[in-house]
Amino acid sequence: MNILIKLEIVVVMIKNIPMKSYAKTVFLAPYYGADQEGRAGYSSRLMERIRHAEYPQFFTDSLPIDGKTKESILRLDHLQSFGFYFNSFELTGFKLSA
Repeated sequence: MNILIKLEIVVVMIKNIPMKSYAKTVFLAPYYGADQEGRAGYSSRLMERIRHAEYPQFFTDSLPIDGKTKESILRLDHLQSFGFYFNSFELTGFKLSA
């Protein structure tokens, strides 16, 4: 019963407010291919500095996907948010931690 009361209060509070103001959002941190084989990639010197945590916004990882890229860079300085509605993304089951 307590949950029902809270739900009614929330519904009253968001009445006449656009959905974009309170809709669920998801944060996306993009990965970029680091290998320089046949494309731009990143230099081996920069990769070594990233591995030694000289840049806190970059992390290296090997993604469990098919393709030529062996190593990728996660860029936290490129975080983006987008709406969690209208099937705007597809869940893959991969996550950063358990």
